[in-house]
Amino acid sequence: MGELVLVSYPGEGSLPSLSPPATKVILALGRSGLAHRIKRVGAHNVKKFSPTGRVPALIDGERTVVDSVRILDDLEAREGLAHPLTASEPLARARDRAYEHVANEALYWPLVFSRWCVPANRERVLDGLAGSGFFKRAAFGYFGSKEARARCDGQGTGKKPFAEIVGDFARGVVSLNDALAGGPYLEGREAPGRGDFALAGILAQVGWRDATPELNAELAKHPALAEHAKRTFAACGLEAPDWL
Repeated sequence: MGELVLVSYPGEGSLPSLSPPATKVILALGRSGLAHRIKRVGAHNVKKFSPTGRVPALIDGERTVVDSVRILDDLEAREGLAHPLTASEPLARARDRAYEHVANEALYWPLVFSRWCVPANRERVLDGLAGSGFFKRAAFGYFGSKEARARCDGQGTGKKPFAEIVGDFARGVVSLNDALAGGPYLEGREAPGRGDFALAGILAQVGWRDATPELNAELAKHPALAEHAKRTFAACGLEAPDWL
């Protein structure tokens, strides 16, 4: 088996990528023990590596798998993993994928909207991505917010008032906090799975540069989730961002 190459957006510090789905896959790859390399590219270069123009994209020789869920399906089915990426029992495995879906829907879309479609938050994001450079900042701001708005509108989140979007995030956080069931990982399991990778991959983004204070406030009500994210990063051989 050759080396796997994961195409991802860059991160900052110990945050491996500013893309939550890419962060999820990076965690899973770390847990898997599979030999891999991460190629971080800017948005203008993604189409050179991803047929859909989206990241993450996993390149395995002549084959490219795009979309974090499909990538985890691909990794999960491989032989020689250092650790399994989900539960072996069918019902537990189904629940693990359900938690992944909750994180992908209830937490991811409010994060995207909050970052790019709330003007004050977008300025904080641009501070991190483009600094004070006028043209770079204008390009990131225009194209980033335009794409994010179109995607959020198409998914449905963008059609809601922002207070309702924050409420959706808050309900998702409460549900996933309850799902820890007093254990180190979701459903009290002793090892992380797909739901844990997805959850930690998003929670690691929320505190970045304090760009989404409304979501930060909701997450701060549930300190067990930050501890969960730290444990998940550690179990995958990665250092968690210091703002968790």
